[in-house]
Amino acid sequence: MIKLIISLIFITSTVFALEQKSTIEVKTNSIKKALSNFNFNYFTKYSGAALGGNYSQGATFNRFDGGVQDGQDFDATGSYQLYQSFRLGYRFSNNWNLAYGVTFQENLSSDVEYKNIYGNTNTRSNGKSYNNHRVSLFVPGILNTSIGVMSTSYFYEMPNQGSRNSGMKYGLGFQPTFRFYSNVPTISFGINSSFERYFYDDSAFNPQGVMLSLGPYLNYRINDRFTLKNGLNFDWDQKGDQVGTTTLGRNMHNVGLVGVGARVVKRVFVDVFVGYSISEMSLANTSMGASLDISI
Repeated sequence: MIKLIISLIFITSTVFALEQKSTIEVKTNSIKKALSNFNFNYFTKYSGAALGGNYSQGATFNRFDGGVQDGQDFDATGSYQLYQSFRLGYRFSNNWNLAYGVTFQENLSSDVEYKNIYGNTNTRSNGKSYNNHRVSLFVPGILNTSIGVMSTSYFYEMPNQGSRNSGMKYGLGFQPTFRFYSNVPTISFGINSSFERYFYDDSAFNPQGVMLSLGPYLNYRINDRFTLKNGLNFDWDQKGDQVGTTTLGRNMHNVGLVGVGARVVKRVFVDVFVGYSISEMSLANTSMGASLDISI
């Protein structure tokens, strides 16, 4: 009788232990599966010297330090600059990806002289400039046609302290990408675009309202590691009372990019490129640059 009781206790303990192990394994697998849906992306881009020698030391053609103001081109001579982006996302079962992103840029050189639209000479300072934060939702394959496929990203932008001081409340936007099907496996081409709408307090002075951009590209894959890249980027905007009308102004310098991209290892890419002004082509209005893209 005692032996039977001991045997029953042993069997019960063994079954309980196996059940516990199975439960732990199931929970562990569930946690691993949940964690595997998270993803992280880091992107950085360096904007360096021009091909021409007309710029002063520490200056480069940089469209993000230029643009159009009061109907006139604004000098795009900027500091050597490093742009960085950090994005944490979660991928759902349908491959939709919800992400939170933080970006900033850093001017690497100071005392770079430039002229404003009134002819006055100013200088740029170095240091970091933090941008607004964004929550974005990427939706792949929302449109599939006989000529190509479209994906898009929707975002909600939250103002930082500086933007709030300027009267900004929030921003909304979507960024569709259309990739054409190619009969040549080594060639890929498509169009990137963006529509951004920013909302301000009524008291804000001449706030930025709408920004539009269009970026056709054409890439040629040399082999499994290297790709030749070529693209254009056009920008328009609407300010203040222009919002809601058909009036469009030129927002920033329209630029072209030509370069070489390389896949270092899986999900790690490096690009080396030259950017140039489309409207005012010259060796001075260029900038050499490089970027690094890491996805985990």
